[in-house]
Amino acid sequence: MNASVRQVAQPEIKAIRQAVLRPYLSVAECDLPGDEWPETAHFAAFSDNMMVSIASIYHEPPPGSDRIDSWRLRGMATLPECRGGGYGTACLQACLDHVRSKGGQHIWCNARTPAVPFYERYGFRRIGEEFEIPKIGPHYVMEIEL
Repeated sequence: MNASVRQVAQPEIKAIRQAVLRPYLSVAECDLPGDEWPETAHFAAFSDNMMVSIASIYHEPPPGSDRIDSWRLRGMATLPECRGGGYGTACLQACLDHVRSKGGQHIWCNARTPAVPFYERYGFRRIGEEFEIPKIGPHYVMEIEL
C-alpha cells in the first residue's frame, strides 16, 4: 500500500461520499449535519495522490446522551476497487487519533451491517438490535471507549 492520510476540507470528500454511500443523491446533496461544525474533521486516504477512502468525525454524543467526551464517526467509505488495502483502517486511525488529541474518550457510529466485522476488528462493539435506515439499509449502533 502506497498510502497517505491527511485532514481535508469537506467539499473534497463529497464525490466519494456520494459514489459509495449515497448514490441516489447528487454530489451537491451529500452534506451531512455537522459537516460545518468547527470541531468536525474530515480525513482522506490517498493512493498515489488519488483519494480512495474517507471518514468524518463529529463532536456529537449519541442520541439520548449528554456525554461531552463522545464523538460520532460518520461517512466512512472506500472505493470498492481499493477495499482490503488498508485505506479504511488508515482513515479510522486518523479519526481515533483526532478524538484522542481533543480529549475524547468515546466514539460511536451507525455502522452498515456488512461493515460490522471491520469495526469489531478495531474494538468497536454492537449496541442494541439491527435497524433499517431508509434507502441505505440495515445498521447497528457501535461504540468504542478510548
